[in-house]
Amino acid sequence: MAKAIFLSEEVLKASSVLNENIDMKLLTPIIKKVQELRILELMGTALYNDMMDKIDADPTLASYPDYKTLLVDYIQPCMIQYCVCDSTPELLFKFMNVGLNKKSTANTQAVSYDEALKMIERYQADAEIYQSRLVKYLIAKAPTLFPLYYATGTDISYIYPKRSSYTSPIYLDGSQNRNTWGLQRMQGGPTFPNNFGECCDW
Repeated sequence: MAKAIFLSEEVLKASSVLNENIDMKLLTPIIKKVQELRILELMGTALYNDMMDKIDADPTLASYPDYKTLLVDYIQPCMIQYCVCDSTPELLFKFMNVGLNKKSTANTQAVSYDEALKMIERYQADAEIYQSRLVKYLIAKAPTLFPLYYATGTDISYIYPKRSSYTSPIYLDGSQNRNTWGLQRMQGGPTFPNNFGECCDW
């Protein structure tokens, strides 16, 4: 299976507040985590795997201009903000065999956890704006440019695209919009399997 990374070190550092001297040993796992936990959820399994295959075949995506636009203009800006958000606690704390320690240097003073939390919330809000733009672009262009966005899986392991763009601290019961697998209703797309061999129209 293809394992292409959607965001490079150069693009991340050039397009964010992250300093050039940050060790990629810290950032690479965060980039992969954001791609697998955030972007996969937005694209769905079929389109996500197709994007990875195309990047493996042509890293510049010159042969796939529609996918290049999707990656450069929508996926990467979203990933950049999530990477900054998720890297903030990783850069503030250090896991060691004696426990969890707070990082500091002779010339700088580490921010407090409350200050870091405010920064995380700020970048989370920015990331959700870019996430909303990505979702809207996919909904608008999928019928003609990215039909795999509406692909259906054959078992419960298949990930369907997430349509909500913002998180809420308040529990909102969405059971009326889900089938027995707990899958969200997809507006504008086909119905998805309720059980093996069955479909539901909601």
